[in-house]
Amino acid sequence: MATPHTADQISSLWLVYHGSRSNGTGRGYLSASMSRTQYDSMLARAKKYPIFIIPLQHTVPVEGGVEGETKEATEFYFLQWDLHEPPEVPSANTVDPAMGVDALLASKTSSSSSASEPASGSATRAPPHISTVILTPLQEYKLRSTYAQPRLVLTHYSNFANTHDTVLLRGEIAESSSSSGNYMLSQVEAQLLALAVQRFYLAVDEGQGKEVSGKAFQLLQDFHQRPESFDYEKLIELSPRI
Repeated sequence: MATPHTADQISSLWLVYHGSRSNGTGRGYLSASMSRTQYDSMLARAKKYPIFIIPLQHTVPVEGGVEGETKEATEFYFLQWDLHEPPEVPSANTVDPAMGVDALLASKTSSSSSASEPASGSATRAPPHISTVILTPLQEYKLRSTYAQPRLVLTHYSNFANTHDTVLLRGEIAESSSSSGNYMLSQVEAQLLALAVQRFYLAVDEGQGKEVSGKAFQLLQDFHQRPESFDYEKLIELSPRI
């Protein structure tokens, strides 16, 4: 990272880094990237509506059924956004090329220079907050409140938002306490939850996703402003599924 990198290169390095975790399997982690515009859109909704519920649909064995018989079940998850102080801009002059990705994101420098030319107009914009999204089964949250164990934590790193118009996403799946190397969600289940967060918090203003985005935002508003009008069936209908 001590030499100039493009936004695409940074995103690719991010994906490769997380794909190499867990002995090269990538299990237990999600990774992605988005533009600053997309992230700003999500943050605007998150600041106004920091909590929500999203459904996770998966197949379960049928009790008393024949071997291999399954049915679709829905489990609701409680999500909560938390915002953290914006990062300082990484500098090509101060970043040690031997630093790992985690160390780089955690580092703070006082220099305003960057590893490549900043995005147009970025010098006058304050960097956005770093954010986390904690997802916990709703039933467990009702029983244990803030002591409930999250199944998935999504973190958005805005270190490169000003310099490369790129925000990096990491998802960390909770490990099962019963055995090492097993997780409380499958990779697919974690991906569905992450996609659901984007479905309800990311505004899509054009194309085929515009109508779905509008309906999803209406549900998010209803949950907070008109709870008596909140439609759980529509929530399930609009949520991503396999």
